[in-house]
Amino acid sequence: ECTDCPAGTYQDGKGETSCKKCDPDTYLSKTGKASKADCVACASDKTTGLLYGSTTSTSCKCIRNDFYQNSNGTCHACPDGADCSYRDGIALPQLVALNGFW
Repeated sequence: ECTDCPAGTYQDGKGETSCKKCDPDTYLSKTGKASKADCVACASDKTTGLLYGSTTSTSCKCIRNDFYQNSNGTCHACPDGADCSYRDGIALPQLVALNGFW
């Protein structure tokens, strides 16, 4: 019995018994998709990290080292002297100063 692939997955082969997960840096919120091309790419300043099969755009976080993320999910360049390397999607209040800065 055939069923739709869940969100975050697709199946592009006939007669397959499992769904394929969307690659990192993409997401798919709809079910029943039949192509890898249906997976939506994150913006160029965002990533899902190593996560496969993301289902929402909120899985895309601002890329560590280069950006921090505000409460609206907008990416901003990491300020001079700040360490933005802790995790993807780090918030401004979570930033710490690099050595030599305060």
